[in-house]
Parts: sequence; C-alpha cells; structure tokens
Amino acid sequence: ALWPIAFILLGCSALAFHALGVWLVSDRKLASVDDLRNDLSTMAIETREVRSSCVRTTLNMLYWAVFVAYLALPSASRSIFKAKQCESFLTNALTRERRSYLVADPDVLCSDDDENYGGLDVYFWGFFALWPVCVPLIFLALLLSIRKAVRVRRITPLARACRFLWRDYDA
Repeated sequence: ALWPIAFILLGCSALAFHALGVWLVSDRKLASVDDLRNDLSTMAIETREVRSSCVRTTLNMLYWAVFVAYLALPSASRSIFKAKQCESFLTNALTRERRSYLVADPDVLCSDDDENYGGLDVYFWGFFALWPVCVPLIFLALLLSIRKAVRVRRITPLARACRFLWRDYDA
C-alpha cells in the first residue's frame, strides 16, 4: 500500500525537476548584479514569474497525485483488506481441528497468540485510515472546494488541476 505514495513522490519530483530545468534554460533576460539592485521592477517581474511557475508546478503535482491516487485506490484497498483475510484448513481429520492462516502470508497463523498476526493490527488500521478513508475524503474536499467554479464553468487553476475527478460529469 506504499507503492502509490512512492509513485506520486517520484512523479512530483520529476515535475519539479522539469520545471526547474525549463526555468534555468529559459531565455529570460539576465542582468548584472548591479542592474538588479538598481532596477526593482525587474526583480518584481522575475519574482512574479518564479511564483507563477511554482504555482503551475504545484498544480501539475496535484493533478498527478489525484490521478495516481484515483487509479491506485481500488488496488491498495483490496490489498489492505486481504492482509487480514484468513483461510481455514483442516489440520486433524479425526478431531476435526482447523487452523486459519493468512491468505497473504500462509506462514502466519490467524490467532492472537501469533505475534506476527497481532502486529498486523497497527498496520491494517493505519493503511485503512489512509487509503479507503482519507483518500476519498480528500477527493470530496477538493470537489467541494471547486464546486462553484465548475458549476458556473469558470474553471480556476485548482479546478483544472482536479479535472480528473469531475470532467466526465455534467455540472
């Protein structure tokens, strides 16, 4: 359940490095240090350009994160629920004794006596809170924050970054 987070971070890093590379090789006017000190308007323009580039890159990162989280949510949720799924086996035919083992790891006995099984609860509930609960709530919060802009068809930069969540639906 950690692979989507790593994938999101990798993609966001690539977007950040791309934006930095574009900014470094752009044909912006480079003035000498003395000119920059004397010309505050040039500094203000460059500051605005840098800020605008940072905002664009951040919104691209948000789009990437929403896209990956949306695609990974079913798979991650299924893996989380399978981590606690047990399968019962007949271990003694005469006494009809049965033992349950984890489907994800047959070496782990589904019993509170098994320390490996008992330690799974913390991971299960942590990942359960992260993926099947928090990710849809974050999507809901994003959709609620852009609801007005989408309804009146005045697409803000944030709405554009979240378009993967709403573009197939009517306003």
